[in-house]
Amino acid sequence: MQAATADQVSNDYGLVTAKFQQMFRDHTQHMAEAVGTEMHNRVVDLLPAVALAGIAEGARLGRMKVLANYLSGNGAANAGADPAERADLLCRFNTVFQKTENSLPLGTMNVAVHPAFNLQMVRSLVVEWMDTNAHTAAWWIAYRTAIADAWRVMVQLREEVLEKGGAATSIHLTIAFLHQHILPFTNLRAANVMAIDRARRSAPANSAFAGFPQWGVGNSIPKSTATNLRNHFLKHVLDADPLGHDLDWKDELRHWWAELGVTLRRSEAAGWLNPNGMAAVAALFNPATGAASANDTLPMNQVLPFIAALKAGGHMNQPFKDGMSNRYEIPYRDRALAAGRAMTDKMVHCNRADANTVFVSGADGDIFVIARFEGPVLGISSCYFAQDRAAKLADRVQLWTLL
Repeated sequence: MQAATADQVSNDYGLVTAKFQQMFRDHTQHMAEAVGTEMHNRVVDLLPAVALAGIAEGARLGRMKVLANYLSGNGAANAGADPAERADLLCRFNTVFQKTENSLPLGTMNVAVHPAFNLQMVRSLVVEWMDTNAHTAAWWIAYRTAIADAWRVMVQLREEVLEKGGAATSIHLTIAFLHQHILPFTNLRAANVMAIDRARRSAPANSAFAGFPQWGVGNSIPKSTATNLRNHFLKHVLDADPLGHDLDWKDELRHWWAELGVTLRRSEAAGWLNPNGMAAVAALFNPATGAASANDTLPMNQVLPFIAALKAGGHMNQPFKDGMSNRYEIPYRDRALAAGRAMTDKMVHCNRADANTVFVSGADGDIFVIARFEGPVLGISSCYFAQDRAAKLADRVQLWTLL
């Protein structure tokens, strides 16, 4: 096994073992003292893998010691295999990742340097890639060529997927998907690998997108679909966001009142608002001609002054918000779902302010609807009128487009 391992490494890197044995002749005694004669001999068999071009001789010796620690099983994370298997796993690992002379990760064999790089991880990666011949696939060759230190990135991706209960081989399918559609590999990171995996299964590139199945939890506190829907209704229809974010574009209120057919009679407002609140807005209900009555309806051109007066005087009370929500929240929800079915400019994307969350969005006229994955479900995060539709669509960082 030692001879086969030495031959494999020599062939992989085009190096001659004897050349590096000669190079290190002055250090053999030091090596034997440091790692023991028997282990020193095994290290010498792997000299081509540690004698990296352009690295000082002392650094090469340090790498040899690290390799000796790996082969001897020093450290709890590296226990459980004999040196021959360890050497074989290392060579197979390097076959998967096609490590070059300048990037062979021997310095990471020490578990203290990179805790993820241990014997179990090496064994698992070798099985996942070589037993399925994934390491010879065109998509993998393209990926490891394009991504610097691909093994480190793959370890991070794998840790994230396994921690979230996914299958490590799903990473293969995601990379193959990106390669198939000529999409940048650099978009795939540990922070978004699960979301991109869900997106490529639920909304593949250039596929016909039929719409969103439901509202999602979004940024609601507490996390629930009902809370998120209520919060966005209050924010965009009444400028009463429970999270305290005032609308930047106040005219959105008028657009929603018209879109949803919102009507508010004087008597309804008087039943919900306290006396001081009603006094602050009563005149806004007055008809252009004739006497005021309980059935007077708030004119559309008074919607913005009405909301502004309630907010300015602290009169936007809970009964008013509940009354309006009970009547118009469901129509708002349904309009968002309808927009998802009718929207154009559909895209799977990130945002400039959030490169790790994966969204699906589009626009139905000036109504912009955006969703993200909440677990396995793609749920609407928000729906609103865009003040500048073109600018809103351009602000997205495209991962891929939908039909």
